Amino acid sequence: MLINNGIVSSNDLKIIQSLIPVKHSKARPKYSMQAKYITVHNTGNAGATGKQNADYVVSQNEYKSWHFTVGNNDVYQHLPISESAWHCGDGENGTGNRNSIGVEIAEVYGAEKTAVKFVAELMKETNIPIENIVPHKHWSGKNCPRLILPYWDSFIEDIKKEIEGEKVEV
Repeated sequence: MLINNGIVSSNDLKIIQSLIPVKHSKARPKYSMQAKYITVHNTGNAGATGKQNADYVVSQNEYKSWHFTVGNNDVYQHLPISESAWHCGDGENGTGNRNSIGVEIAEVYGAEKTAVKFVAELMKETNIPIENIVPHKHWSGKNCPRLILPYWDSFIEDIKKEIEGEKVEV
């Protein structure tokens, strides 16, 4: 993985740049950020692909945004990881919104496996420790990522295995 001015690319994963336009000032506040956390979400949009969720976030201009949408075998980037987003529900100056990379996982087959690989790669490149990979619920109490919360510890173990080079089956 390479990061250049907050834009992420990878030789191992298909990362597609689908950035929220700068003119969408509600969705893209342009606050500078040094990420200390990665916050995991489910889209809450069962059956919608990564691309469909990506198309949605870049077309709207509300106080909601995130950095990446993960689909089955693809990842869409919507904001540089050097900018904060509105994804944690903890307010304009909340630690989640201001210091966390938001990763939305599409609710489709294969997306979670892709997310495990992506988060592991992102952790290695940003030096964010495993204890700072948190569910959305950590910041706001919301039942999110709703599909992963029942086995959150197993999800984290899969990321650890991926970092260690073990093949992960999700």
